[in-house]
Amino acid sequence: MTNQDLPSANAMTGMTMTSVDQVFAGESAMAKRGRALDWARSPLGAVDGWSPALCTAVMLTLGSGFPMCVYAGPQLVLIYNDGFAKVLGLKHPWALGRATRQVWAEIWDVLSPELLGVLSGGEPTWHEDQQFLLERDGQPTAAYFTYTCSPIREADGRIVGVHNLCIETTARVAATRQLLSAHAALEARHESDSRYQAARDVALNGFMAFDVVRDEQGTLVDFIVRDVNTEAASLLGRERSDLVGRSVSELFPELVGTREAQAYARVVRTQQAEEDEFLSPMHPGRDVWIRQRIIPLADGIVVSARDITEERRTSEDHAARLRAEESESRFRTLAEAIPQIVWTAGPDGGVDYYNRRWFDYTGHSLAETVGWGWGAVIHADDLTIVVERWKEAVRNGTPFDCEFRLRGVDGSFRWHLGRAQPLHDAGGSIAKWFGTCTDIHVQKELHSELESRVLVRTAELHAAKDAAESANRAKSDFLARMSHELRTPLNSIIGFATIIGRNKRGTLSEAEINYAERIRANGNHLLELINDVLDLSKVEAGHIDLQWTKVRVDALIRDVCANLAHRAAGANVALEVDIGAPPRSETAPLRADEVRLRQVLLNLLSNAIKFTPAGGSLFVTLVSDESTGYPLRLDVRDTGIGIAAEAHERVFHAFEQAESGTTARYGGTGLGLPISRALCEAMGFRLTLESVLGEGSTFRVNFDRRAIARSAAT
Repeated sequence: MTNQDLPSANAMTGMTMTSVDQVFAGESAMAKRGRALDWARSPLGAVDGWSPALCTAVMLTLGSGFPMCVYAGPQLVLIYNDGFAKVLGLKHPWALGRATRQVWAEIWDVLSPELLGVLSGGEPTWHEDQQFLLERDGQPTAAYFTYTCSPIREADGRIVGVHNLCIETTARVAATRQLLSAHAALEARHESDSRYQAARDVALNGFMAFDVVRDEQGTLVDFIVRDVNTEAASLLGRERSDLVGRSVSELFPELVGTREAQAYARVVRTQQAEEDEFLSPMHPGRDVWIRQRIIPLADGIVVSARDITEERRTSEDHAARLRAEESESRFRTLAEAIPQIVWTAGPDGGVDYYNRRWFDYTGHSLAETVGWGWGAVIHADDLTIVVERWKEAVRNGTPFDCEFRLRGVDGSFRWHLGRAQPLHDAGGSIAKWFGTCTDIHVQKELHSELESRVLVRTAELHAAKDAAESANRAKSDFLARMSHELRTPLNSIIGFATIIGRNKRGTLSEAEINYAERIRANGNHLLELINDVLDLSKVEAGHIDLQWTKVRVDALIRDVCANLAHRAAGANVALEVDIGAPPRSETAPLRADEVRLRQVLLNLLSNAIKFTPAGGSLFVTLVSDESTGYPLRLDVRDTGIGIAAEAHERVFHAFEQAESGTTARYGGTGLGLPISRALCEAMGFRLTLESVLGEGSTFRVNFDRRAIARSAAT
């Protein structure tokens, strides 16, 4: 993008001007003088250092036909247009670029409080027919002005100057005073003097004289029109002959009881002049604003009035334009400050503004991309969806949101997130679209890389899972084959050891019989170990085969305890069984695999006997539902060595025991509890542990499947 492209964009957006030729543009006399002046030597400094709001105010002033000026900066440096030059008289053109204290030295004590008050944040001011004693022609001369002063604000709220719109009313004030003087002097002569009529009819303001009408008690009840001039008759839309000599209530019944009628009566009563502005009730269907001054005169009043509708409209339009330009300037300043691309569009979706970031990134000018020309920098693969979504947003008035690739000045494409929101006017229609384009290229690349990594990692995990499952299958197959190969000779060893131990011929000594018994016992222990390892492999592979039957848990407990009673007695451990007292003689049957449930009970009771010192106790308790007899839980509690809290879960892991020395002291492989828990879970039960080191343990089998399901859900 070239520098020649920027002025046109700046002119459109109202951005900060950096050239004296841009601020003092045009062929007016003051624009030419502004361009010729060396502003760097003025209190304001060089033009390229002026603020956006000040530049806008100067351009507005120079482009207006009304007398206007700007008092800029802390020293209120004067900048004015051609119309205001007439106000300065002989001080023009010397006054341009000088401090107001120098220009208006003769009235500085009167003018400074107002200007400094507005500059410091005060409210705008308005004066009508304000008198000043000016030395604009070398001699002090009274002059009258109707003027307003308003602050010039930057986007951040700072006030950088005062804007002054003024109209000199010296001629009108003089004519009005001449008229009033003539009326007062000639009233006694009953209008016989033609000079009175001439003064009356040439007055710039409407002039009306009223006599008071009183009732018998002396109360004011009406006014009679004594005289009106041509301007007043025109203002009222009547002929003069139709007005003089008639009562106000007859001519203007709409005025009776209004604020204006009350003001007339009040001036008669107080003999104090009043001034007012009001929306005339005498012009139905039109907004006509009247400014009037009511002056007491003998037993009546004189009213000087004029139509100020155009003045108010001009003033209001001017103020509205300043507010709009100030708001636009703030938006442009903010748009240029942020790192994103900012744009606006009209109600039809055509883009009418981009901030500088757009031009820097795309390398295109406003003329090339205005309206719908932005499609030239959208990636071909993204253009269709972007256009469709933008048209849909414009058609429905809904927010726009789309990701697409934008071509940069170097020809490369980067991902951007485009968003836009509609701004509605008071009637609910879309007045403007405000949008942004945010660079998300890095985020998109990171997301793409993350997705690739996830896919790679997922593939690796699937491969690892397949490898693990293959290894488990291979392990299970190996264990199944090995268990078969080991069981066959082991069963022979156990069988022959049993036969030898019977000593049928009576030829073996006692020691030899003991040797045979040891061979048989160790063979059985090895067979149990092989069976445990095989069960563990089935558990890990999820291949536990269950044979579902209806099991009498109370009978099963009695049978298992009876089989282990001799072992408990041999270990000097008291075994107590409590089956409970259901409402019937036996508990209700439980759906389970009887062989596997027996295996669980044998493991729990064998462990309890093993880890309970001599003289200890073992309690087996079955709790059933009182109404149905359905088994709820089985507790196996001992007074043994107990298990530390940190080892409660570890004992349910394969080949793990509570303490490292437990295996050497008590024996065992650490497979019984893991297998028991897995078998319980396969049958829908739950095996838990409560234990205190040195006090004993309680292993609980919960048979209540509904309670287990509810617990899992929470």
